[in-house]
Amino acid sequence: QRMESNVVHELINSVMRHIESSQANILLVNEYAKKVNMDDKTRSELVMDEFMRTFLSVAGKDKIISEDTVKNYSTSSPIHYFVLSSFFIVMISWLLVMYHFLYQEEASRMTERMRLYGVTQLQQIIARIIVTLLVVTIFSGAAFYGMVKVVSFDLYREDIVRIGLICLLFSAVYLIGLAMIEMIIHAPRIRLLIHAVYNVALMILSGALIPAIYFPLYMQDMLTYVPAYEALFWLQEILLNERLHAEYNQLLLYGSVGIVVLIVLSLWKERVRG
Repeated sequence: QRMESNVVHELINSVMRHIESSQANILLVNEYAKKVNMDDKTRSELVMDEFMRTFLSVAGKDKIISEDTVKNYSTSSPIHYFVLSSFFIVMISWLLVMYHFLYQEEASRMTERMRLYGVTQLQQIIARIIVTLLVVTIFSGAAFYGMVKVVSFDLYREDIVRIGLICLLFSAVYLIGLAMIEMIIHAPRIRLLIHAVYNVALMILSGALIPAIYFPLYMQDMLTYVPAYEALFWLQEILLNERLHAEYNQLLLYGSVGIVVLIVLSLWKERVRG
């Protein structure tokens, strides 16, 4: 009975491997649920859901169809969605207006004087970015408080911290983009036009004006690399989907790369002037 014994042995090993893999997945889900401070009831439901998926997959094999539901917040929660989108658009507009408000077109003589005092263009731009961030943060905080009062959002203190970090990181990335355009383009009118196009493009690509779910599939895959889309996505996940965590790595990466590029452009421009 050597052949039958080998078949039974391989069958048992296959079943044991599948059980070990299923247990590992369930334990991993449970461990990550604990790390994000998920309450016990929700965590138990999540673990049970993962267990049922595994059980049905084993029982039905190829007959089970896995189904995921895609939520369209613009239709399921239209008021909350468009209020959040309006807040995001207003925040971007404030960043552009405040950045240009601090910029003086007659700065040719002033720039020369600043250079005599040892102040570089990069230092002036960084100072403008910091002041813009401070002012817009105050305005955005007041607008967000009003939005929460008008439209009911279930928020905890941790949610507010996450939302603040996302808005701050995105604002920094956005302003760095404006600064890089300023470094490259010298003509004031053309620079203002490019800034306006940059502003409108981010509004559209973020999904604030047109929900991203209505874009073609190939564009939806590309939108994940747009900072504005990434920021609005996590704001929607926290406010509309009650997500208990957020990812900041992509925005931090964009900000770090932007700072390096801005420094390189500044050094190159100073060298050309010199």
